[in-house]
Amino acid sequence: MIRRYSFMDGDATAPANPQLTLSVLVAGTFVSFQAQLTRALDADFYINKIFADNFITCGGPAQGSIQQNITQTVTAGSFGLTFGYQILSGTVNTNKNRVYNVRINGANVNDGDTITIGSFSVDVELQTCY
Repeated sequence: MIRRYSFMDGDATAPANPQLTLSVLVAGTFVSFQAQLTRALDADFYINKIFADNFITCGGPAQGSIQQNITQTVTAGSFGLTFGYQILSGTVNTNKNRVYNVRINGANVNDGDTITIGSFSVDVELQTCY
């Protein structure tokens, strides 16, 4: 005989949506975009476009920018992707960046949006200068 037990104390909450964070990593002369997930998803998705401005001081003028217009694929089961830029203008040498102008699976995405990827609702966070 198999016995199954269920514990329901009313404190259970639905798990949080997975989060996708899009950011820029600057390590010396190495500059790249990063797409990081808090959990693996069950479907591929595509970053079709992403831009970022770089700052010496947040709130000041941008000193440079990077962009990638070549589609990058984040495969199902992974926790993200690190990929290079296609175009760099000015100077990008600090980790003070603002990511914007993002397209995922062909749709524009803004900071705070929730998008559907596979069977998941995914909360999107775009890096802001801090």
